[in-house]
Amino acid sequence: MKNNQDNKLGLYIHIPFCREKCDYCSFYSVPLINYRSNYCNEIINDFIDILLIELEERSTGLSNYIADTVYFGGGTPSLLNPTQIGRILNTVNRFFKMDKMPEITVECNPGDFSIKKLKEYQELGVNRVVLGVQTMNAKLHSAIGRSADICTDRLLSDFAGFPDIVHCIDIIIGIPGQAGNDLLKELNEITCYGFEHISAYTLSIEQNTPLYKRYIPDRDFNDLQRELLETTIDYFINAGYIHYEVSNYALPLYESKHNLKYWMFIPYAGFGPGAHSFYNGERFYNPNSIEKYFKYKGRILQKDERTKNSEIVEYILSGLRLSYGISLTDFKNKLQIIVPDKLYEKFIELKARDFMNIEESNNDTIVRFTKSGFFQMDGLIYEMVEMFL
Repeated sequence: MKNNQDNKLGLYIHIPFCREKCDYCSFYSVPLINYRSNYCNEIINDFIDILLIELEERSTGLSNYIADTVYFGGGTPSLLNPTQIGRILNTVNRFFKMDKMPEITVECNPGDFSIKKLKEYQELGVNRVVLGVQTMNAKLHSAIGRSADICTDRLLSDFAGFPDIVHCIDIIIGIPGQAGNDLLKELNEITCYGFEHISAYTLSIEQNTPLYKRYIPDRDFNDLQRELLETTIDYFINAGYIHYEVSNYALPLYESKHNLKYWMFIPYAGFGPGAHSFYNGERFYNPNSIEKYFKYKGRILQKDERTKNSEIVEYILSGLRLSYGISLTDFKNKLQIIVPDKLYEKFIELKARDFMNIEESNNDTIVRFTKSGFFQMDGLIYEMVEMFL
């Protein structure tokens, strides 16, 4: 998974709106339930007006890149109708150097799905759609306070039958009360449609969310999540999917080109409140505030000052999420230093504990987790990076 993509750029478009915030969500979003219904479309259009200004003004500083991915995330991007998505893509195509065949992705909630809408998205160039299934189990859907409509077999069938796009599904595993049989039933239901890409995220119960107020994870819950993660990995691998990142599975050649940029230190630029960027070797971010975004007409980009130690931490945190692991040559090229001796010694120690593989390949050294290491990834990565904190 080496790359020569330093001149390639991913564009992330953060659509901050959702109908109603889910109880487990800790990401920045603006619930439209807080606004009058007749004002919702107006505020979205006002946001898009400012987003187009930000895209145009920042494109000048990104003229040395070729954009080969565009990703609409959120929030709930599928709240935008095709005309609104079209306005954004027209601006992107006008002001950015674009790859001949860019990967263009839109996240979609079940309640926003329709064949007509997908067809109109597709006519705009969208070629990858992520359907936020999360869970088809009504009891578990309620347990996590999922605000979006529950996905049905009919909807999955309609989605799977839509031609000439990459069909992507998001699910959540490790939900309180989820048993192994519940999970296997859902995995069976989903894989029978042959979706090209599946993201299976282990539920994270974050502080300051409504879910945390009613369910604080304990050791038994953590053990359950590990067991369900093992079940998920084994299931998808046996079903023919490549487990290319801790939470992501793809049929061959269908990995998310955009998301790989985050994990492989390939440049990307984020637009909209709360969006992050990494290009020219530096990180930037827009603060989490729709009010500031409106007030300053999108001109709120801030530089994220980093030290060499924080760069090492970022590289380890990102790269070891990939089943491929990290290349020590790439480490040197991206960070402009060789791997510190104390970090390499930690790699060797983890290898002795059967948590890590260290392999020589084409005059390079590849470091990656073993299967048992993947299951304890968070704790093991902390062991590696704590010396740099």
